[in-house]
Amino acid sequence: MNRPLYPAVSPFRVALRKCCPRCGKGKLFQRFLKISLRCDHCNLNLENADSGDGPAVIIILILGFLVVAQMMALELAYAPPMWVHISVMTVVCLTGAYIMLPFFKGLMVALQYRTQSGD
Repeated sequence: MNRPLYPAVSPFRVALRKCCPRCGKGKLFQRFLKISLRCDHCNLNLENADSGDGPAVIIILILGFLVVAQMMALELAYAPPMWVHISVMTVVCLTGAYIMLPFFKGLMVALQYRTQSGD
C-alpha cells in the first residue's frame, strides 16, 4: 500500500493558517487575497486555484443576516437616527468582510485541492 507523500491537511486548518493545502507549511497567499503561484515549501502549483465568487457570496449571506439582526435590535432598544445605523453598520460590514474573506477564500481553495484528482 502506497502512503501519500504528504499527510492530509484539514481545509479548516488551511483556511485559519493560510497555508498550502498539500503540505500545510508554505504560504497560500502572497498578498492579502492574491494566491501564490507556487508553494514555497512543496512546490505545489497554485496557478489554477480559483475560488470564484463563493467566498463573497458566503460572506454576503452571513453579514447580511448579522447586520439586519443588529439593526433591528439597535432600533428596538434605542431608536437612534438613521446616520447612526449607517455609520455603525458600515464599520461592521467592512470589518467583517476584511476578517472573513481570506478565511473563506482559503477554505474554498483547500476544498478545491482536496476534491481534485491529483496535483
